[in-house]
Amino acid sequence: MGSAHAQSHHSLKNILSLVKDAETGQRGFIITGETVYLEPYKGAIATLNQQLEDLEQLTADNPQRQARLPQVRDRIDAKLSELEETIALRQNSGFEAAQQVVLSDRGKQEMDALQNVIGAMIQHERGLLQILSRRSKQTYQIALVSGAISGLSALAALAALILLLRRHLDARDSAAAVIAEQASQLRATLASIGDGVITTDAAGRITNLNAIAELLTGWKNNEAIGKPLDVVFQIVNEDTRQPVTNPAIRALEKGVIVGLANHTLLIARDGTARPIDDSAAPIRRQVNEVVGCVLVFRDVSARRQVEKQLQESEARFRQIADAMPQMVWVTRPDGYHEYYNQRWYNYIGCTPADCLGYGWNAPLHPDDQQLAVDRWSHSLRTGEDYEIEYRFRSKNGEYRWFLGRALPVRDEAGEIVKWFGTCTDIEEAKQLEADRQKFVWLANNSADFIGMFDLAGVPFYANPAALSKVGLDSLEAACQINISALFFPEDQDRIVNEFLPSVLAQGSGTTEVRFRHLKTGAAIWMVYKVTTLTDTSGQTVGLATISQDVTEQRQLETNLRQLAADLSEADHRKDEFLATLAHELRNPLAPIRNGLQVMRLAADDGRAVEQARAMMERQLVQMVRLVDDLLDVSRISQGKINLRRDRVELASIIDQAVETSHPVIESAQQDLTVTLPPQPVYLYADQARLAQVFSNLMNNASKYSEPGERITLTAQQQGSEVVISVQDTGVGISAEMLPNIFSLFTQVDQSIERSQGGLGIGLTLVQRLVELHGGSVEASSPGLGQGSEFTVRLPTTAEPLPPQPEPLADKSSTAIARRILIVDDNRDSALSLSLLFELTGDETHTVHDGLAAVQAAATFRPDVGCLTSACRSSTAMK
Repeated sequence: MGSAHAQSHHSLKNILSLVKDAETGQRGFIITGETVYLEPYKGAIATLNQQLEDLEQLTADNPQRQARLPQVRDRIDAKLSELEETIALRQNSGFEAAQQVVLSDRGKQEMDALQNVIGAMIQHERGLLQILSRRSKQTYQIALVSGAISGLSALAALAALILLLRRHLDARDSAAAVIAEQASQLRATLASIGDGVITTDAAGRITNLNAIAELLTGWKNNEAIGKPLDVVFQIVNEDTRQPVTNPAIRALEKGVIVGLANHTLLIARDGTARPIDDSAAPIRRQVNEVVGCVLVFRDVSARRQVEKQLQESEARFRQIADAMPQMVWVTRPDGYHEYYNQRWYNYIGCTPADCLGYGWNAPLHPDDQQLAVDRWSHSLRTGEDYEIEYRFRSKNGEYRWFLGRALPVRDEAGEIVKWFGTCTDIEEAKQLEADRQKFVWLANNSADFIGMFDLAGVPFYANPAALSKVGLDSLEAACQINISALFFPEDQDRIVNEFLPSVLAQGSGTTEVRFRHLKTGAAIWMVYKVTTLTDTSGQTVGLATISQDVTEQRQLETNLRQLAADLSEADHRKDEFLATLAHELRNPLAPIRNGLQVMRLAADDGRAVEQARAMMERQLVQMVRLVDDLLDVSRISQGKINLRRDRVELASIIDQAVETSHPVIESAQQDLTVTLPPQPVYLYADQARLAQVFSNLMNNASKYSEPGERITLTAQQQGSEVVISVQDTGVGISAEMLPNIFSLFTQVDQSIERSQGGLGIGLTLVQRLVELHGGSVEASSPGLGQGSEFTVRLPTTAEPLPPQPEPLADKSSTAIARRILIVDDNRDSALSLSLLFELTGDETHTVHDGLAAVQAAATFRPDVGCLTSACRSSTAMK
């Protein structure tokens, strides 16, 4: 029975130990996140059920003990449930979630409840064991007495009794020998112990001192035996030197183990004082019988000295740590934070009670917490140095960047005994890095040339725009050249030997210079702005440039200068044109005026009058041609000309043009040859305007050719185009004149005699009209005196002929008189037009401004209105 109670007692202790093992595994996993720490947890759970089943069997004969087992199971289930929940939280939600459960003390409460239940059962088992022990002794005594009585009453049993007594004596002698041997072993053990050991009897008198106790007290064992303990073992308070209650006395009185308070001195027989640690325990014969006391103590002078040195070292460490600009922290090997310097508390705003332990990551930015925990767990698991950048929240709620670092401190065996860490504020460095990154981003995305080079002229930075502008493929390639290679040879001396030295002297400078594209050799005009680069001591270490490409601006300036020159030239040609126009308009006026005089003086001479009339008509036609050309140029320039396009045959266009130019060519006694394709060529064009084009070209060829020379017009079909060439053997065109031959007011020979009444706008009309038809015209000439050729290219069409309109019936025989309103501010023009219409039988009414025209229209009721342009734009239109 006693064996079953002992086994139950042992089984209960095992169960409690297994639950503690499970909790240890859980805590290790929560801190590190490593599943290897769950092995003790899993092993404990696997063994617990078997231990509980064994306990049920051992307590099966005792209903009272069986009644307690459900409580044990409930408490174990509650504790395991708490462990399982925190493990799941650590796996699924991270360290913070699991930590909150741990810090809630729920786990501690469950463990305390379990310990109380098991402790009560263990105490119950101990009580049962004591009861069984007493019963066993009583049974033994009763058996002895009964045996003696039976022996006296039966002489037959005397021999047996004697035999039993002899055996008892033999057993007693054997026990005495064992006891003597054990006593010898005990004395040897006490003598070999490094601590002082003193034993006393129940009255507190010394029964033994070992060698260390003799050395520390100054008393020999034979001298001390029998003396009161206070005489030999004198102890006082280290600070007050007042006597201290001897722990052995309390152990004898209370029957419990008692330890000394700190700062206790042992006063030896010779007066020597030594700091000691000690403890006293009662010596029991029976369960409640105290027969003596054993006192164990040791000299802690060396330890006190080490502790003092450690305290001094720790004080110096704390002074140094508090003076450091970083936050300093120290942890145990498992990551438990046991120290922070004052800078930590000042920044975080917490107390040691809040911060020490495992809650170090609470002030971290939420985005940084998991990364920090993972890296710290990795370092704890592997022993590798810890380094991370994270953000801590200050007591004011501000987050700042810190560089966290930690190194393991190892003992002589290489085992980690502590971790020493710091948190360095890098907020400004982060901001500088952000500013630098912003500058790099801006520089890399800038269209300006941005670069830096050392004092030897070797680049160490160039943005992509700079590399592109000078034809470099990479920054590495840029670092292999000298900046002098970026300039043309004729500019290198000015830049390298004059401009850059002035920048070094003045700190900055600006100039314009051509950069050279290293692949194509093209010139890039740059506004070259250079400034010095200095180190922290103010020493110049290099130069930087932010330069703008002004090539287009330079080109615009060149274009503007060319435009100004062109405008000046155009203005000059305009003046010449106006002089020519005045001359050309004045030339017909003199013959017309003379003709009028002839007609007035020779009114009866019909032949003279007819000659004068014919001459006046020729001059008037010349003036009308000049004015029509001017109007056509104006309409084309303003986009007001409308082409009346239709499908026409090229031959009919050429015939119309030849018919128009024939009188001019014939009067100059020149030879015209026309060659057309044998098959019809169709164009989608305005026949009258194209006839005007070729007529102008033939007139131009005639004008600049001597009498009797040859003019040739040829046409050829080339794919979807027809090419028409007008060639002459006249004065030709110089190479300088060819680019401007189609410009307005341009004439090859501007002498009045050579112009033959032209204004220099015929070729401009030719070019504009051809381009309106989707074609092109170009001029060529071998040179002066070698003739010229004008080539026109026009697109052809294969569309079918549209239906021809019915010819209008001749209604002249049925014409009736019309009422015509003539509006012209030129009275002579209005009068002449009125006379002309009246000669044809029409009725006319003449007015000279817009308002009068509106009034006349209401009363005269005209069939036709004839208005001049001046009147159309006057008050009548308002």
